[in-house]
Amino acid sequence: ALTNAVCFAEHVLEHEVEARIEKFLFEGDHVRYADAIDDNAAERFWRRLNLAVYGHGFDQIAQGQVWRLVTPIFLHLAWLHLIFNMFWLYDLGGTIEQRKSSWWLLVMVLIIAAVSNSAQAWTVGPNFGGFSGVVYGLFGYIWVKSKLQPYEQLALGSNTVIIMMVWLVICMTGAVGPIANTTHVVGLIVGAGLGASRYYWLKLTRKSTAAP
Repeated sequence: ALTNAVCFAEHVLEHEVEARIEKFLFEGDHVRYADAIDDNAAERFWRRLNLAVYGHGFDQIAQGQVWRLVTPIFLHLAWLHLIFNMFWLYDLGGTIEQRKSSWWLLVMVLIIAAVSNSAQAWTVGPNFGGFSGVVYGLFGYIWVKSKLQPYEQLALGSNTVIIMMVWLVICMTGAVGPIANTTHVVGLIVGAGLGASRYYWLKLTRKSTAAP
């Protein structure tokens, strides 16, 4: 199943990326992210992570390195962050994969990642990483589908909706530290848009067909 494959790939790539950029990130400062308690050390860390993930901005993307639009989803700076995101990928992504297809899930992940990562980098800066934007996109897709096209049997429990929305608000308060909130919000919007697109397209085409 694609969901299991993505979870496994995420785990493998996490270690691969960590191994490749560990020296680049920490050489000279000798700090770990969890121990970066002073602003200067944290700033140096994120600046180096920025260079490792996005290079110096969007220049590399314009030169053809389009994978940089997606690769931030493979970076997680804590095991809890990774486990949390993979749980929701397995839950939400598995539902979409079962009801739709593995290919559609893959297309969704790439679209949501590219748009939400670009929005975060453009509005706030490229100092971020994680799969959370995609998770919120998958959540938004299923949520909208369940309201507009319930016959497709994509549904969410009320507890899931509450958890996801409450967590979105908590992250925005800054109470849990620096969070890529733009990826969350934009991911949610993109996923919801994908969920609504077919419904409104069918509605529009039916009206066009019925017109004299």
